[in-house]
Amino acid sequence: MSSRGSARRLLGILALVGLVGLTACPAAAQPAGQQPIDAVTAGKGGDVPPSGYGGAWSKAAKPVAEVWAAPGELQIDPMTGKTFNPFVKDRDWAKTSTIWSAADKQVKLAAARNEWLGFQVLIGAKGEDLRNVTVALTDLTGPDGAKIRAGQCQLFRMWYTEVTEPSRSFDWVGGFRGFNGIGVPSLGLGWYGDCLVPFHVPFWGGRFAVAKDRCQSVWVDIKTPKGLPAGQYAGRVTVTAERAEKVELNVELTVWDFDVPDALSARAEAPMYRGTLPGYFRTPERSELGLKLERDFFRMARAHRMSAYIYDTYPDLKGPNDTEKIDIDWTFYDKRYAGYLDGTAFDDKLPHEQWHIAFDTNWPSPRGWAGDKDKSALYYARMANAIKAYDDHFKEKGWDPKTMYVFFQGLDEPGPEKFQAIRRVAAAVHKGSNRIKVRHDFYTVMEKAEEVIRIFENDIDIWCISGCFYDVKALQAQQAKGKQAWFYQGSEPWIGSEDIDNDALGMRTWAWIGWKYRVDCWHNWCSGRWGSENILTTPNNGGSRQAWRPNSNGVMIYPGKPLGVDELFPSVRLKSYRRGNTDYEYFVLLKELGGGDKADRIVGSIIRKALGEAGTERKLIGQFGNWSHDPDEWEKARAALAEEILKAKAAKKDRQGS
Repeated sequence: MSSRGSARRLLGILALVGLVGLTACPAAAQPAGQQPIDAVTAGKGGDVPPSGYGGAWSKAAKPVAEVWAAPGELQIDPMTGKTFNPFVKDRDWAKTSTIWSAADKQVKLAAARNEWLGFQVLIGAKGEDLRNVTVALTDLTGPDGAKIRAGQCQLFRMWYTEVTEPSRSFDWVGGFRGFNGIGVPSLGLGWYGDCLVPFHVPFWGGRFAVAKDRCQSVWVDIKTPKGLPAGQYAGRVTVTAERAEKVELNVELTVWDFDVPDALSARAEAPMYRGTLPGYFRTPERSELGLKLERDFFRMARAHRMSAYIYDTYPDLKGPNDTEKIDIDWTFYDKRYAGYLDGTAFDDKLPHEQWHIAFDTNWPSPRGWAGDKDKSALYYARMANAIKAYDDHFKEKGWDPKTMYVFFQGLDEPGPEKFQAIRRVAAAVHKGSNRIKVRHDFYTVMEKAEEVIRIFENDIDIWCISGCFYDVKALQAQQAKGKQAWFYQGSEPWIGSEDIDNDALGMRTWAWIGWKYRVDCWHNWCSGRWGSENILTTPNNGGSRQAWRPNSNGVMIYPGKPLGVDELFPSVRLKSYRRGNTDYEYFVLLKELGGGDKADRIVGSIIRKALGEAGTERKLIGQFGNWSHDPDEWEKARAALAEEILKAKAAKKDRQGS
């Protein structure tokens, strides 16, 4: 089905079920160069269509807005208002949770200073459709009039995507035959919320409609500033709708007396391909708009406590490619990346501490040379010289990330037939620089981890292993020898699922698993994977279900272009990743205060078994992970970490005072 056909099918379904409001999209809002969505949610005035397809407005009753709050990592079905999560399905989340009391209309939150805290406000329509719905957050006022300003917080409207086929575990042939397909449990078919549309986006953002008996989530992000006095802060969330009574929720936020640092202790990565930025780098033109979007990506990544990079962004070569000499024009490379490497592009002014050196088997020479008996020596000589040029240029600019590495995507997830080539390119890298490391990703061959490690003992500096083949004991032995050990995709029961049709805790687990097993970095292979399809209307991006990838795989950031704006949108999965990476800072703080054993105990109460410790049997594919799938338990664990940090701080102060 074409992209346009998929969009029209979606609109027809939405109109039939009365899920969201649709009106004709004004010409000005049509995104250029894309298959358009032919109507917009929250159209003029936030109207909704007739609840019956082609029918008239129902006569009726005064609309009632039923409003409640829920944890961010809870997937709520917009058709029923119930959770998809089978582990907590018997609970009435609209009545009570760790953050919500319906009896008091009270949202109860807690955070450290310098922390982003997200939660959901759910608006259900009863009696009649809700139109012209608005949601607003007031300032939160605390001790001695101190304030958390509403203007520094962010509100987003949840976008829902229909899953019509569950995420599966396919191999390349087409069966359910083992580890050539990731084990992916699915919560089933239906509408899943993930993309978060900022309220400022015209037609799609902060004024919307909710059809009768449906509900709509609004994501609220609160930022606690540095220097804020600890204590209780109070404010309100106000929801209004045409003809409906205003609803106010009380918000109480406890600010704990410690700070989340600006510097990232958690080492989390999620890059993006050059071609998946919304069209601006698919042509030779190096537009300022493209650079702006790239800058937005890096800044969004920093705000969510992860490291960003762009694949396949090599510097410009000058001169012929048939000599050993490497002559690089760094002008455009420096224009793109200097701000991230020296920190000036970020609010915290901290430079990237981890940097991917753009390099591959097809740069700086044609890939075919690798096996050419007449040119292979030249191929590896040019490779070593290009690595040296990188090293020299970074020294000249004063850029010194703690970890600089190359990743040869052309040799990714190898079988034995690629082993010799990997060893040769690793030798070329090490010849060119003693500080630029070789990272390589291994998949099914790590069923024989000790054998593979023995082969590459002197070649690989950073072992990056799929979660389902991560041999904890073997890789910790490599770390003891000064190597790094990372994990990437693998899904449950080895690491949390990244698919859209699973509980929203999936990406939060990665940092906790990283701490439990002393992993150096957790790597999501892509944070913005889309092509010609409209990723907002289809989760089958890049033919996911026809390959090994789960629904909406490699998507934590969405393009705004289909909705007519040149910007990038975050997602629930990105917020979950941020939550886990921020939790990791709690572990580090507690350990620095002498409570590392307590951090381990609390993490162990949530993450029971993961990575290779979860097992290696193929029958495990598709099973849920052996960790808590209850958002309330995660929130209680975070509060327990904070309590231990505060106790340790007080004890340290007492010791210093005595």
